[in-house]
Amino acid sequence: MLFGQKQRFAIEAMIEPGLSSLSSVWGRMRVWCDGRAMGDYLNERCGMPYIQFRALRAGLSKFWLREFDALDDVSIFHRLDSALFGCRDGIEVVDERTPAQYRDDALLYDRFTFLVNWGEMFDGDGKLFVLCPDGIRVRVLHQPAGATGCSVLTATVADVEDACDGFLSWFERQASALGTPAASS
Repeated sequence: MLFGQKQRFAIEAMIEPGLSSLSSVWGRMRVWCDGRAMGDYLNERCGMPYIQFRALRAGLSKFWLREFDALDDVSIFHRLDSALFGCRDGIEVVDERTPAQYRDDALLYDRFTFLVNWGEMFDGDGKLFVLCPDGIRVRVLHQPAGATGCSVLTATVADVEDACDGFLSWFERQASALGTPAASS
């Protein structure tokens, strides 16, 4: 199933054939933004990140901080990469933050991670962060695994919301057919 438009923003998903009752919704998935695919659609029997897409859909207006106003996309990427992963351009940086500072940074910045640790189908895609500075446009900052720098993919909030709505509704129907509550999958 394809929810959205690949050239704008889309979520592509399928459940594995032959799932039995009371099974979680297992399947395949990839996300498209600005014509670029993220996710290994050949990776079978992956857990679907329903909760993460529900949070993305509900919180797009929260994907910006005033501290980003004066920064360009690359600087924002470096700030998030350093705060969340202790890296810059794929290289671990010297970090003298205390455990409390790590926790505070995670609480502040973790919402910006996109697809990272959302499921094994996204494990090879590098680092992705999602931003929504104006409530109209969504920007995905993407640094492929093994690369330096980042590219900027864009979509409208409406495109992201529509794709998420379609995926979430489809997922809930699949979970219901399997006899499993969607939130537990």
